[in-house]
Amino acid sequence: MSAIDWSEFMRGVAMEGVQVGLVFAAGVIASRGSHVWKRLYRRVRLRKPVTLLYSDCGIHAQTLAERLGAVRLGNAEELAGWPLRPKSVRAVLLLITDVTQLSANKRLLERIEGRLKTFCDAGGILILGHDAIYRRFRAETLREMAGGKLSGFKGYDGRDGGPATKVVYELCTPSPLPGLPTKVELSDNEVLRGDWDDSVQVLYKSADAGDPLVTQRSYGKGRVHWVNSGDHTRRGPPPSIAGPDEGLVEIMSVLLSKPG
Repeated sequence: MSAIDWSEFMRGVAMEGVQVGLVFAAGVIASRGSHVWKRLYRRVRLRKPVTLLYSDCGIHAQTLAERLGAVRLGNAEELAGWPLRPKSVRAVLLLITDVTQLSANKRLLERIEGRLKTFCDAGGILILGHDAIYRRFRAETLREMAGGKLSGFKGYDGRDGGPATKVVYELCTPSPLPGLPTKVELSDNEVLRGDWDDSVQVLYKSADAGDPLVTQRSYGKGRVHWVNSGDHTRRGPPPSIAGPDEGLVEIMSVLLSKPG
């Protein structure tokens, strides 16, 4: 997060009708890293809904975040400090590539999952990445929200350090989301195979075997997506995210452009 602009902060506070005294003391507290003040600043600063993106690829996901107009989070625990309501946050992307847990703190993990559940219930959009349906991800609530669980996978050359294989994503018709590209090729290292609930709609399937690659599930007033692309490689972050692949940008842009 960039340095706090206190004049903007105080204007925002005034607009919210919050009476704040001891401004000097508040500045001192904030300069020392008070999460309370930073959280209040975040609440009054948001003039329009933002998109939040967390990936365990770290800085390698920065370009993708910029292309999508998203705020990249340094770690998933930052979600606990954002006002997760649709009028402030439009969508949350959790692009998990290496079964990285959202938090080692069980209580905090449960809190984050609960907030994301409430967020989608209220109309928010949640997009989960490749490893989010692995049991080792240890986020059972998010897997249940996606409506699927891992049953197997098909590996490609990229998993062993070679160049990633171009997996062809074919759009299923009729599509519930107009504007999605008919066919894209993404640099993937494996295709996950899952058992999906009847409530899950498949947006894309693999051209060679018909495996679901992008899914959608209505959740309350919002929706949850799962995207296969983005498996960590022995050589580093997945090229579809680090590149990023244009096809992934196209798909994500459409998923984010439609109302929850």
